[in-house]
Amino acid sequence: ETTFANKSNGHILHIKNRVRAITKRDDQSVTKYLHKIKTCILELANMGKPMDNDDIVAQVLLGLDQSKYRSLIESVENRDTSISFEMLHEKLIHFEAKLQQQQPNNAPTTAFVVNSRPKQHR
Repeated sequence: ETTFANKSNGHILHIKNRVRAITKRDDQSVTKYLHKIKTCILELANMGKPMDNDDIVAQVLLGLDQSKYRSLIESVENRDTSISFEMLHEKLIHFEAKLQQQQPNNAPTTAFVVNSRPKQHR
């Protein structure tokens, strides 16, 4: 407890490494992904080592699946002005919803079987 309560350089580096290691998994929502990052960012801020907004945004983008989120990543990187963490969160939620709409519906289809044998007359 004392080790992790200490604002040592080693502890700060450990948290920064945790932030770098966070990636968004396919089975994870954008909100859960960003919550993990935000938790580490708040820890650093509480230790007197806040992360710069541009560094936070860069880290968020690095943790995304580059093929799925390519268009969003490019649009954020090509902006003339910085995007806030909150605005990026909003854009990611909308983008995630769009991705989910594009996925084929995995609901089971029901088939009705029709008896095609002709009736036999007695």
